[in-house]
Amino acid sequence: MDKPAPLRVLCLSPFFAPLANAEAFCGSKVALHLLEAGVDLTVLDVDYTGHKKFSVDPSTLWQPLEQITTSIPPDGGQPKYLSIPLGIRYGTPEWSRWIRAAVTTARRLHRERPFNVIYSRSLPNVAHLAAYWIAREIGRPWVANFNDPWDLEGAHLLPQDREKRKRTLALRVSEFWLRRVMQTADVVTFPCARLRDYHLRLASPRGECVVVPHIGSRAPGETTPGQFHLVHAGNLGAGESTRRNTTIELLKALRSFLDRSPAAQKNCRLVLVGPEDRPTLALAQEMGLSPYVSCTGRLSYQASLERIASATVCLLVEGNMPEGIFLPSKFPDYIRAGKPVIALSPSEGTIADLGSERGVTQVSVANPAAIEAAIARHYEAFARGQLASLEPSRELAQHYDGTRIGQQLAGLFAGLIARAPV
Repeated sequence: MDKPAPLRVLCLSPFFAPLANAEAFCGSKVALHLLEAGVDLTVLDVDYTGHKKFSVDPSTLWQPLEQITTSIPPDGGQPKYLSIPLGIRYGTPEWSRWIRAAVTTARRLHRERPFNVIYSRSLPNVAHLAAYWIAREIGRPWVANFNDPWDLEGAHLLPQDREKRKRTLALRVSEFWLRRVMQTADVVTFPCARLRDYHLRLASPRGECVVVPHIGSRAPGETTPGQFHLVHAGNLGAGESTRRNTTIELLKALRSFLDRSPAAQKNCRLVLVGPEDRPTLALAQEMGLSPYVSCTGRLSYQASLERIASATVCLLVEGNMPEGIFLPSKFPDYIRAGKPVIALSPSEGTIADLGSERGVTQVSVANPAAIEAAIARHYEAFARGQLASLEPSRELAQHYDGTRIGQQLAGLFAGLIARAPV
């Protein structure tokens, strides 16, 4: 009996490896595990080669994706004077030339070897606009994945900000496309339930809404014996207006912990994994924390995973907001590495919803006393050789396993085809 042909999926992921970008890493990990699940995947992304705002991630992890990726320049390789007529044609003043090129490319690839499913990932949300027009052209089921609050202008409006924003034409166009995508896609996926519920308050979907978590990755590495390293991956953001106060409270808590625990001064360090964070380092110097706080500088994604693997405890720092509707993409990496996590997160939110899950200690982002107590608790367990009691459970780690998630998505695609054969 002949073996059935693999599912052929067209994925639109504008930010994609080797772009050094959190969204690119999320989409690229999904692509790797879809390939592992036996999916015949083709990716259309945006070619940011040489762009001053973006750099390339040298991790060898992404090499298998090179042969399945077709990169389209931001302008679609078409003259600027076409922006207005194509903007009218595709219903958006932005990205119209890229959408045109993506539709043309998808149509050509589909003629050569037909696709079974279209899969679009944001950010940016232009992926969904292009997928809408491609689905109309080739008549295939469509799965749209949202990783952030919808906004075509890229402001990523949070619940508390959206109502304050003026009803401009740009906002009306953005909301029009949110409704159209939600009402046209056969399935809409989200990394967590709170982000799903946020969008359901804004638009009604035609099809099913499914939670597909971010994938956690891990690299080999060991903690340094006798060293208590608090590791934060990514920019801590003391220079950002939305996170400055959060950074101050964390450093206050660390200062207080060290003052109350003289023995910890010998082996406690806060390691910031990411580009040099001058505002945070300056703040640390003001507080006399320079001997205890260091920054690695920009690292590849694989190198950052190795730093996470060497951590004693990982720090997750979210902005001070009424509700945490995100699943921060670094969190699954922490959990898959088997590291206890101290999460400075909103008391109502995705991380707080984990409740009594072993491995996660959620504290208020604005409560330095609670942050200090969490650090002290983990240090005491470390000093007694009992840190394993605070490590994530196997069940929690399995929730972010790439093989499982790749199979979940492949099964979702197969179910779509079975329910609505073309």
